Amino acid sequence: MQVGKYNLRKLKKFYDNDDKHNSLKIYFGDKRLLVDELNHTKERLENDVGIYFEAIMNTYRTTGRIVGFFGSIRLLVPVIEHLTFLLYGNRKRENRNLLLRELGIDFPELTWHIFRHPLIHGDEMGSFSVGRQIVDWRIIMSNTGHDYVLIGNNIKLASIQPNINFPVSITIDSLYLYNSLNSFLTEKINKLKGKETTHVFVHTKIKKYKLSKPNKSGRSKKIINREVIKEVDEIKRIYTEKVRSM
Repeated sequence: MQVGKYNLRKLKKFYDNDDKHNSLKIYFGDKRLLVDELNHTKERLENDVGIYFEAIMNTYRTTGRIVGFFGSIRLLVPVIEHLTFLLYGNRKRENRNLLLRELGIDFPELTWHIFRHPLIHGDEMGSFSVGRQIVDWRIIMSNTGHDYVLIGNNIKLASIQPNINFPVSITIDSLYLYNSLNSFLTEKINKLKGKETTHVFVHTKIKKYKLSKPNKSGRSKKIINREVIKEVDEIKRIYTEKVRSM
Protein backbone atom coordinates (compact mmCIF):
# COMPACT_ATOMS: atom_id res chain seq x y z
CA MET A 1 0.00 0.00 0.00
CA GLN A 2 1.39 3.39 -1.02
CA VAL A 3 0.70 6.40 1.25
CA GLY A 4 2.28 9.56 -0.11
CA LYS A 5 5.95 8.76 -0.70
CA TYR A 6 5.91 5.76 1.64
CA ASN A 7 5.38 2.11 0.79
CA LEU A 8 3.85 0.76 4.00
CA ARG A 9 5.13 -2.74 3.31
CA LYS A 10 8.68 -1.46 3.68
CA LEU A 11 8.10 0.33 6.99
CA LYS A 12 8.50 -1.16 10.45
CA LYS A 13 5.28 -1.83 12.37
CA PHE A 14 4.73 -0.86 15.98
CA TYR A 15 1.85 -1.68 18.33
CA ASP A 16 0.44 -0.31 21.58
CA ASN A 17 2.37 -1.89 24.46
CA ASP A 18 4.10 -4.11 21.87
CA ASP A 19 0.94 -6.21 21.80
CA LYS A 20 0.05 -7.00 18.19
CA HIS A 21 -3.33 -8.64 18.86
CA ASN A 22 -4.71 -6.21 21.46
CA SER A 23 -3.39 -3.00 19.93
CA LEU A 24 -6.18 -1.01 18.27
CA LYS A 25 -3.69 0.73 16.01
CA ILE A 26 -0.74 -0.14 13.80
CA TYR A 27 1.98 2.49 13.65
CA PHE A 28 4.31 2.56 10.65
CA GLY A 29 7.82 3.83 11.36
CA ASP A 30 10.27 5.18 8.83
CA LYS A 31 13.94 4.49 9.60
CA ARG A 32 15.95 7.67 10.15
CA LEU A 33 19.31 8.79 11.54
CA LEU A 34 18.92 9.41 15.26
CA VAL A 35 21.09 12.54 15.22
CA ASP A 36 18.86 14.09 12.55
CA GLU A 37 15.68 13.39 14.49
CA LEU A 38 17.13 14.72 17.73
CA ASN A 39 18.10 17.90 15.88
CA HIS A 40 14.56 18.20 14.49
CA THR A 41 13.15 17.64 17.98
CA LYS A 42 15.42 20.33 19.43
CA GLU A 43 14.41 22.78 16.68
CA ARG A 44 10.72 22.17 17.36
CA LEU A 45 11.29 22.48 21.10
CA GLU A 46 12.93 25.87 20.69
CA ASN A 47 10.59 27.18 17.98
CA ASP A 48 7.32 25.93 19.50
CA VAL A 49 7.81 25.64 23.25
CA GLY A 50 10.62 28.17 23.62
CA ILE A 51 8.53 30.86 21.94
CA TYR A 52 5.74 30.14 24.41
CA PHE A 53 8.01 30.68 27.42
CA GLU A 54 9.36 33.90 25.91
CA ALA A 55 5.82 35.18 25.36
CA ILE A 56 4.80 34.35 28.92
CA MET A 57 7.82 36.11 30.43
CA ASN A 58 7.55 39.13 28.10
CA THR A 59 3.87 39.56 28.96
CA TYR A 60 4.69 39.57 32.66
CA ARG A 61 7.65 41.96 32.26
CA THR A 62 5.85 44.48 30.03
CA THR A 63 2.37 44.44 31.59
CA GLY A 64 2.85 43.06 35.08
CA ARG A 65 -0.01 40.70 34.32
CA ILE A 66 0.20 37.34 36.08
CA VAL A 67 -0.14 34.78 33.32
CA GLY A 68 -1.20 31.17 33.77
CA PHE A 69 1.29 28.60 32.54
CA PHE A 70 -0.41 25.20 32.82
CA GLY A 71 0.08 25.10 29.05
CA SER A 72 3.83 24.77 29.58
CA ILE A 73 3.32 21.21 30.86
CA ARG A 74 1.01 20.39 27.95
CA LEU A 75 3.67 21.52 25.49
CA LEU A 76 6.55 19.66 27.14
CA VAL A 77 4.85 16.29 27.67
CA PRO A 78 4.54 15.35 23.95
CA VAL A 79 8.21 16.23 23.39
CA ILE A 80 9.22 13.95 26.27
CA GLU A 81 7.03 11.12 24.95
CA HIS A 82 8.41 11.56 21.42
CA LEU A 83 11.98 11.62 22.71
CA THR A 84 11.37 8.45 24.74
CA PHE A 85 10.35 6.66 21.55
CA LEU A 86 13.31 8.01 19.56
CA LEU A 87 15.79 6.80 22.18
CA TYR A 88 14.20 3.51 23.22
CA GLY A 89 11.93 2.46 20.35
CA ASN A 90 8.84 2.46 22.58
CA ARG A 91 7.05 4.55 25.19
CA LYS A 92 7.13 2.01 28.00
CA ARG A 93 6.79 3.38 31.51
CA GLU A 94 10.24 2.26 32.62
CA ASN A 95 11.94 3.96 29.66
CA ARG A 96 9.92 7.15 30.12
CA ASN A 97 10.94 7.20 33.78
CA LEU A 98 14.61 6.76 32.85
CA LEU A 99 14.37 9.83 30.63
CA LEU A 100 12.50 11.87 33.24
CA ARG A 101 15.22 11.14 35.80
CA GLU A 102 17.80 12.29 33.25
CA LEU A 103 15.82 15.53 33.03
CA GLY A 104 15.97 16.10 36.79
CA ILE A 105 12.60 14.59 37.79
CA ASP A 106 13.52 12.56 40.89
CA PHE A 107 10.09 10.97 41.29
CA PRO A 108 8.87 10.38 37.72
CA GLU A 109 5.94 8.07 38.44
CA LEU A 110 4.27 10.46 40.89
CA THR A 111 5.06 13.44 38.67
CA TRP A 112 3.57 11.83 35.56
CA HIS A 113 0.35 10.90 37.38
CA ILE A 114 -0.28 14.26 39.00
CA PHE A 115 0.84 16.60 36.18
CA ARG A 116 0.66 14.81 32.84
CA HIS A 117 -2.68 13.04 33.06
CA PRO A 118 -4.91 15.88 34.40
CA LEU A 119 -3.48 18.51 32.03
CA ILE A 120 -3.47 16.36 28.89
CA HIS A 121 -6.94 14.93 29.45
CA GLY A 122 -8.45 17.93 31.20
CA ASP A 123 -8.00 21.61 32.06
CA GLU A 124 -7.77 21.55 35.85
CA MET A 125 -5.20 20.27 38.31
CA GLY A 126 -6.07 18.27 41.40
CA SER A 127 -4.44 16.27 44.15
CA PHE A 128 -4.63 12.48 44.20
CA SER A 129 -4.23 9.77 46.80
CA VAL A 130 -2.69 6.34 47.04
CA GLY A 131 -4.37 4.54 49.92
CA ARG A 132 -4.39 7.13 52.70
CA GLN A 133 -1.46 9.08 51.28
CA ILE A 134 -2.35 12.40 49.63
CA VAL A 135 -0.12 13.90 46.95
CA ASP A 136 -0.51 17.62 46.18
CA TRP A 137 1.03 19.83 43.52
CA ARG A 138 2.45 23.22 42.50
CA ILE A 139 3.70 24.57 39.18
CA ILE A 140 6.25 27.40 39.08
CA MET A 141 8.22 28.99 36.25
CA SER A 142 11.37 30.36 37.84
CA ASN A 143 14.16 28.11 36.54
CA THR A 144 15.22 27.36 40.13
CA GLY A 145 14.41 23.63 40.11
CA HIS A 146 11.78 21.16 41.27
CA ASP A 147 10.92 20.57 44.92
CA TYR A 148 9.43 17.76 47.01
CA VAL A 149 8.23 18.43 50.56
CA LEU A 150 5.90 17.22 53.27
CA ILE A 151 3.18 19.66 54.27
CA GLY A 152 1.56 19.80 57.68
CA ASN A 153 1.49 21.56 61.02
CA ASN A 154 4.38 19.64 62.54
CA ILE A 155 7.26 18.99 60.14
CA LYS A 156 9.55 17.93 63.03
CA LEU A 157 7.07 15.23 63.95
CA ALA A 158 6.96 14.13 60.32
CA SER A 159 10.74 13.67 60.29
CA ILE A 160 10.68 11.66 63.52
CA GLN A 161 7.68 9.51 62.57
CA PRO A 162 7.85 8.96 58.79
CA ASN A 163 4.90 6.56 58.86
CA ILE A 164 2.49 9.45 59.49
CA ASN A 165 0.66 10.25 56.25
CA PHE A 166 1.54 13.93 55.95
CA PRO A 167 0.60 15.15 52.45
CA VAL A 168 3.42 15.07 49.91
CA SER A 169 3.71 18.19 47.75
CA ILE A 170 5.47 18.09 44.38
CA THR A 171 6.56 21.34 42.75
CA ILE A 172 7.47 21.26 39.08
CA ASP A 173 9.42 24.16 37.61
CA SER A 174 8.32 24.08 33.98
CA LEU A 175 11.00 26.54 32.79
CA TYR A 176 13.68 24.46 34.50
CA LEU A 177 12.26 21.35 32.82
CA TYR A 178 12.33 23.09 29.43
CA ASN A 179 15.96 24.11 29.88
CA SER A 180 16.89 20.63 31.14
CA LEU A 181 15.27 19.08 28.07
CA ASN A 182 17.08 21.49 25.75
CA SER A 183 20.44 20.82 27.44
CA PHE A 184 19.84 17.06 27.36
CA LEU A 185 19.17 17.16 23.61
CA THR A 186 22.27 19.27 22.95
CA GLU A 187 24.47 16.89 24.95
CA LYS A 188 22.95 13.81 23.30
CA ILE A 189 23.42 15.24 19.80
CA ASN A 190 27.06 16.12 20.49
CA LYS A 191 27.82 12.59 21.69
CA LEU A 192 26.31 10.79 18.71
CA LYS A 193 28.57 9.48 15.96
CA GLY A 194 25.88 9.91 13.32
CA LYS A 195 25.33 6.23 12.50
CA GLU A 196 22.72 5.39 15.14
CA THR A 197 19.20 5.00 13.75
CA THR A 198 15.68 5.33 15.07
CA HIS A 199 12.13 5.27 13.67
CA VAL A 200 9.57 8.02 13.21
CA PHE A 201 5.86 7.35 12.81
CA VAL A 202 4.70 8.46 9.36
CA HIS A 203 1.37 6.64 9.21
CA THR A 204 -1.15 5.13 11.63
CA LYS A 205 -3.68 2.50 10.70
CA ILE A 206 -6.76 2.19 12.90
CA LYS A 207 -7.86 -1.42 12.98
CA LYS A 208 -11.33 -2.14 11.71
CA TYR A 209 -11.49 -5.61 13.22
CA LYS A 210 -10.19 -7.15 16.39
CA LEU A 211 -9.89 -10.82 17.23
CA SER A 212 -12.45 -11.82 19.82
CA LYS A 213 -12.48 -15.03 21.82
CA PRO A 214 -12.30 -18.00 19.46
CA ASN A 215 -15.45 -20.05 19.03
CA LYS A 216 -15.77 -23.70 18.02
CA SER A 217 -15.12 -22.88 14.39
CA GLY A 218 -11.84 -21.10 15.19
CA ARG A 219 -10.99 -17.44 15.39
CA SER A 220 -13.73 -14.88 15.09
CA LYS A 221 -13.68 -11.13 14.54
CA LYS A 222 -15.62 -8.18 15.88
CA ILE A 223 -15.85 -4.70 14.42
CA ILE A 224 -14.18 -1.97 16.44
CA ASN A 225 -13.99 1.79 16.00
CA ARG A 226 -17.51 1.84 14.57
CA GLU A 227 -17.85 5.59 15.09
CA VAL A 228 -14.63 6.28 13.16
CA ILE A 229 -15.91 4.22 10.24
CA LYS A 230 -19.30 5.99 10.36
CA GLU A 231 -17.70 9.42 10.29
CA VAL A 232 -15.46 8.52 7.34
CA ASP A 233 -18.51 7.23 5.45
CA GLU A 234 -20.42 10.42 6.28
CA ILE A 235 -17.63 12.65 4.91
CA LYS A 236 -17.58 10.61 1.70
CA ARG A 237 -21.39 10.86 1.39
CA ILE A 238 -21.44 14.65 1.95
CA TYR A 239 -18.58 15.22 -0.49
CA THR A 240 -20.17 13.01 -3.15
CA GLU A 241 -23.50 14.86 -2.88
CA LYS A 242 -21.68 18.20 -3.06
CA VAL A 243 -19.84 17.21 -6.25
CA ARG A 244 -23.02 15.89 -7.88
CA SER A 245 -24.82 19.15 -7.19
CA MET A 246 -22.13 21.27 -8.85
